[in-house]
Amino acid sequence: MIRIQSWNIAQDLDKPKEYIKNWNSDIYFLLECGTEEDLKKIVENKFYRFCDHTYNMAAISKYEFLSYQEIRHEDVTKPILYCQFKINNHLLNFFIIHLIMPINDQEKLDKQIKEVEVILQKIKDITNGENTIAMGDFNSRSPLDNETEYLNVSQSFHEAGFVDSATLIDNYQFSPTKIDRSNLNKRVDFCMLSKDLSSFVSDYGVQDTDKSISDHRAIWVDLTIDE
Repeated sequence: MIRIQSWNIAQDLDKPKEYIKNWNSDIYFLLECGTEEDLKKIVENKFYRFCDHTYNMAAISKYEFLSYQEIRHEDVTKPILYCQFKINNHLLNFFIIHLIMPINDQEKLDKQIKEVEVILQKIKDITNGENTIAMGDFNSRSPLDNETEYLNVSQSFHEAGFVDSATLIDNYQFSPTKIDRSNLNKRVDFCMLSKDLSSFVSDYGVQDTDKSISDHRAIWVDLTIDE
């Protein structure tokens, strides 16, 4: 079993770093993660990649990167990170996403819709949507949580053949991932998997941190990957 986590840590690694060390997950994807120098303090003996941007991003892994790309596109506000790992003879493709926040702004909502179109096309071009996980801060919501607005991202991924990891566990209970400011008490961070990986999901959850650490909570997914 491996655990992957995604966390928007709101630009400051000082408080989150101890949580990241103690959780000891196999792969971390960090959004708004401060500087590369800050990141190096928690990497230890793991592999990592750092994306230098206004909203910095990073991947930390116990597994060596087989492939890594920073995908930038004029219609996507923040870079998309593509990472590929080989785990127990399985190739896994990850796309780390941080979408624009569209609340109460039709222009930004239209922009987010375009971002998702570009991202799904990139996924199709690179992996054909197979053995693929898209994870991060989607700044969107899900009908699974009885939401009725801002469902465009989850719907687009479902139409493209992806499954929300939260739907794959028994007795799903809602837990917010956004705990301060806009999207307060909403689940806006997601892990979407191509259907060929759905049988690998053994658990899903949201870390119980408070807003003094970050305005987001980390999400985690456990994958059981046999040889």
